[in-house]
Amino acid sequence: MYDFKKYDDLIEIKDYDGFISPEGYFYKVKKRRSNVGDHNVWAEQFIRENNGKIDLNLKDNVSMLFSLSKLSGPSDILVHLYGYIYYSHDGLLYKPIIKLPNRILFNKSASNEALDMLFDILIINNEKAAIKSIFEDENLTYSGLDNDTTIHRL
Repeated sequence: MYDFKKYDDLIEIKDYDGFISPEGYFYKVKKRRSNVGDHNVWAEQFIRENNGKIDLNLKDNVSMLFSLSKLSGPSDILVHLYGYIYYSHDGLLYKPIIKLPNRILFNKSASNEALDMLFDILIINNEKAAIKSIFEDENLTYSGLDNDTTIHRL
């Protein structure tokens, strides 16, 4: 039911929503413009099936209580705790929504490999407006719904 295959071919992932691993692989969650599939449900199942296989290298200076209070679901766990990038689109205008790991929470940041894949995905999906905003600051969430220029911080 869930696709946990690692993709690196841009043609295969064009027009899909998903997650990008710290190694730079794309995981398909759903086809863009589809009502079938949910990032939180996919992330929860992925974490369960990969329990113990995902690197959880926390630094000593992390305030665990503060950090855990900022997580709102399985997709946030995958992003902020494990260093994945969230890539999706809103259901009305299909503008990109991107979440990068916030270094403040668990001292994780997006890897160069993951950022390279994100850049390539934005190019192939013709989302050039997101490129400028998303690469200005790595601790952010980008929503294309906000005139392609607004950055929301945690």
